[in-house]
Amino acid sequence: MFRYSLINDIVKGMAFLHNSVIVSHGNLKSSNCVVDNRFVLKITDYGLSSFRTESNTDDAHAYYARKLWMAPELLRLESAPLCGTQKGDVYSFGIILQEVALRHGAFYLEGEPLSPKGNTHIHTRTLSFFMTDIWERFDPM
Repeated sequence: MFRYSLINDIVKGMAFLHNSVIVSHGNLKSSNCVVDNRFVLKITDYGLSSFRTESNTDDAHAYYARKLWMAPELLRLESAPLCGTQKGDVYSFGIILQEVALRHGAFYLEGEPLSPKGNTHIHTRTLSFFMTDIWERFDPM
């Protein structure tokens, strides 16, 4: 019931933003959803899209971590709109739903690692050789 209440609060917040002059959040993610002392979820960090810039001072991990909630169609654009889109907000909401349901971060995958070492049973020996070779060349670890 508590999770339903939080999800309902996000939906109400998105409906308010989408029907206001702000039109869309553009940066909706779980860290922008805060809970007050009455356990009511509030959406933060909206309306300041004119102050947002792509900072090159962040490390690569922080840069790409911010993109986890961004819709694929916005990622494909050379310069995505800073104010985002309503459809992009709905995609971000879906990622937040996944986080709430799984109780893990965005795109959490349970099970075997996504490397040729962990998935050798699902492909041929030749493909396994090429995947392992490429993985060893480009694996940052």
